[in-house]
Amino acid sequence: MRVSPPSGGAMFALPANNRVAILGPSHAANHFNTSSASGFPSSPNGSAMGPVNWANFLSGGRAVLETADSFGWNGDRSSADAGYPGELSRVDAVIASGAGTVVLVAPTANDRNTMTAQQSIDNSRIMIERLAAAGLVVVVLPDYPHGSAAFPGLILPAAQQTNWEAVNAWTLQQQGRNVYVIDTAAIMRDPAAVNGQAAAGLLNDGLHLQQQAAYLIGRAMLPLWRRLFTPFFGFPSSNHDGTTARTIAGLDTLNPYLNGTGGSHGAGGSGTMPTGWTSQLSAGLSAAFAKKTTTGFNGQAYRDDESGPLTKDWLEIVVSGTATQAAEVILLRQNYVAAMAAPHRAMAEIEIDPGYAGVNVVNLYAWQGDVAASQARAFASPGPNQSTPLPAGGLRGVLRTPLFTFTGTQNRLNLNVLPINGAVVNATIRVRAIGCGTGL
Repeated sequence: MRVSPPSGGAMFALPANNRVAILGPSHAANHFNTSSASGFPSSPNGSAMGPVNWANFLSGGRAVLETADSFGWNGDRSSADAGYPGELSRVDAVIASGAGTVVLVAPTANDRNTMTAQQSIDNSRIMIERLAAAGLVVVVLPDYPHGSAAFPGLILPAAQQTNWEAVNAWTLQQQGRNVYVIDTAAIMRDPAAVNGQAAAGLLNDGLHLQQQAAYLIGRAMLPLWRRLFTPFFGFPSSNHDGTTARTIAGLDTLNPYLNGTGGSHGAGGSGTMPTGWTSQLSAGLSAAFAKKTTTGFNGQAYRDDESGPLTKDWLEIVVSGTATQAAEVILLRQNYVAAMAAPHRAMAEIEIDPGYAGVNVVNLYAWQGDVAASQARAFASPGPNQSTPLPAGGLRGVLRTPLFTFTGTQNRLNLNVLPINGAVVNATIRVRAIGCGTGL
């Protein structure tokens, strides 16, 4: 992984803001759930199959990827080709977007169909130089390995693999002021293979990422994210305005720190339910809720993690059962009435203990009850992903949905777990802060 600052005494370049744009083919568009043939417009559903979404989560919500800053086009090439407009045609739009950082996501993925290695290199050079010259921090995720043992038909033929190697080698050398490169091949390749294929379990169709690969790449981006972006300080420091009587300035939801015991459980829920919140277990699962105070996570004290607090107060949710269907299970819900005159965002700080089983994703879900198809998610799980497990090991971070504006007033905010259909589920999940509003 190459994320070190440039040599020769050059200063480490910082972006103008915490907005991250993405540019590329379907690998970029897959950061959002969309049924569009082009990838436009993106929905406000940040996908668990997007590496930038994982980097944002693991870094504690330091950066954001908005739908307006998505410049991914399914099937596109680096320049105009085979009826596609080419990523070069969107460079000016990325610059005009105002985002401080751009991630070039597998920008040469489709070039080998008709272009030489040198043509791909020349197009990438133009994109990188124009974006960096405009003052953007440029992060490059080189094209991913193609094919795997499960998808042998998508392993590149020898001539195309030679092109791929040449483009990849050039890309890895582009580290410089304002430009950072993540070695995606080193993360994804099968080390025992001689044909450049990906390791098992990282591609859902031989070309596109499963969430395990998205997580691994996002984790590799984490040290860079911590250097580029400041910690997120937008959430209120406490329930200082009360848990039920009034909302905190900027929030539409109540009781973000999950205090009190006045909430209610649906079937399958037991234990302490904070005031203003409910549970609604289903699909064969049950959950026990309890307030907990912890001093660290997975062997690391909070105070040693970038001057964090000594302790954190959580609502701990222990989920168990056998999933009878692949349907989201509502761990927490709050219904509230609010009109949105400005863009909103939902946010939640969570931990998931190591050793879980049977879980596909834990996601944050805001939706509108009186307007059809109005929803926003952090870690949406599209169809190709729903049978794959959440990446192994303990996970902690901040879920932040893309910005959204709903036109109705009957709002819902959920923290959900999506089980793998038919699996035995065991998971310990903690949530510390959760809410929806402006300024998040």
